[in-house]
Amino acid sequence: MAQIEPVPASHRARAIRFIAGGSAVQPGRDARLDGLEVLAGGDHRQRVRLWWARQGRCVAAAMVVEHPGQSGFLIHCPPEAPGVQRGALVAVVRAVSEDALKAGLHFVQATLPPEDKAGADTVRAGGYEFIAELVYMRLNLPRPSQPRHPRDLRLQSYDQFTDKQLGELIAATYEDSLDCPLLLRARPIAGVIAGHKATGLFHPQSWWIVYQEEMAAGCILLNDQPAGRNGEVVYVGVHPRHRGKGLGRWLLRHAVADGRRRGLRSFSLAVDGRNDPAKRLYARCGFRETHRREVYAMIKARASGERARRAGC
Repeated sequence: MAQIEPVPASHRARAIRFIAGGSAVQPGRDARLDGLEVLAGGDHRQRVRLWWARQGRCVAAAMVVEHPGQSGFLIHCPPEAPGVQRGALVAVVRAVSEDALKAGLHFVQATLPPEDKAGADTVRAGGYEFIAELVYMRLNLPRPSQPRHPRDLRLQSYDQFTDKQLGELIAATYEDSLDCPLLLRARPIAGVIAGHKATGLFHPQSWWIVYQEEMAAGCILLNDQPAGRNGEVVYVGVHPRHRGKGLGRWLLRHAVADGRRRGLRSFSLAVDGRNDPAKRLYARCGFRETHRREVYAMIKARASGERARRAGC
């Protein structure tokens, strides 16, 4: 039986090399290794949980990287890489993920290409459940233009409302939402907002709430991407009482116009592949699909219930 345990500080580099590609990866020869070393080193060390399985030698390794908003991302060695034992890898994935949840995270997620069947089988066996297939879309920004501003609409930017007001609106927009419904209430709204701020580069001037008849009717949150002059639609939502009036489309057009004036070249976003109304809205606004990723997650409340069931409680 392999020994499953946290990686000692003196062996972190060895474990990270194994995550990059099993026993075949050597320092300086793998771009994925370079990225993992940056992610798990320096100022980020305290945010990374790193576990492995040893049977005389390393036979599996995985890490959870903590993200603002009390969520985390799982990264593990490829199941079919040289030297990897699949059963031990499943055990490591479960152990490091459960350890992260016990430490305070509300959920840990893994994103995989749809064709990575071995990776999907591994995380499922390790206690993760399928959340959604995300459709990533991109819009090359047109020339600046200002959408018509109906008289009954009033916009406020981030410096004009509080996180509490924004959180109350986001919570309301979750009603009947088709975007990753299993994750919507997996953590407090304060954590959701913290996570949105940490996506890309927080740009508060591009976080808006739109009011209609003096009621918060919808919001759109946009951040900049670290490289190039590109932006990201982090979240867009409309209050149930105001749906069907074209507000989502108006918010997107307003954001596009603002981004173009700021010199951005494109916007990107991700949407649940089952959310047909949102996909149609984005397509009408000019977004086009670029690729897809499958999302799996271990959610604290659901994982606790599963552990109790396995224990016969």
